Amino acid sequence: MRSFNNVLAIAMAAAAISGAASAQWVECPPNTGNCNINANITTSVTLYKSNVYNLVGQIYVANGATLTIEPGTVIASTANAGGSLAVTRGSKIIAIGTKEEPIIFTSTNDVATWVGGDPKTGTWRAAANEWGNLTIMGAAYISENALAGNTPVPNALNQADMEGLTTGPAFDRYGGGNDDDDSGSLRYVSIRYTGKVVGLGNELNAISLG
Repeated sequence: MRSFNNVLAIAMAAAAISGAASAQWVECPPNTGNCNINANITTSVTLYKSNVYNLVGQIYVANGATLTIEPGTVIASTANAGGSLAVTRGSKIIAIGTKEEPIIFTSTNDVATWVGGDPKTGTWRAAANEWGNLTIMGAAYISENALAGNTPVPNALNQADMEGLTTGPAFDRYGGGNDDDDSGSLRYVSIRYTGKVVGLGNELNAISLG
């Protein structure tokens, strides 16, 4: 998958956000085993293929941080617990897998079907909504007039709220005036059994780009 050129560094709002949104996740060293990501990623960290990661609730990559994910890494969130990952404006995700070692976002229900921990042995199931999604938000020009003050044609002042996110404007908005914006790269990334219904007509769906 090609790089997404769509993020301009911005200052995050100073208002405190309760729960995991106000904390900083501390990187798990290699060979830790199972690691819970239970707070926002606000400094640059790496996810290592020698660990298996669990997204606990809505997790944001924020404050200009870069999340780097090694080839072969598995992010397997607890099924039906709502784990999800969102990259805010000004932050990046570098997830460059390979054909032999893809990066896999999935659920614990999927991993339970793997033989000896090998994702190639997994059993396909007619299932969805087992974890949230991957959302990437940038600062390119958008045509959006749902918010007051926006215009229905490309405008550097236009912003929009990403569907399915509910933390608030400092974390959930995309848009701006920089078409050279860069949110990082995804390559050989497998996203499985995703989805979360937040409300009527308001869902998280696999991968969302703003």
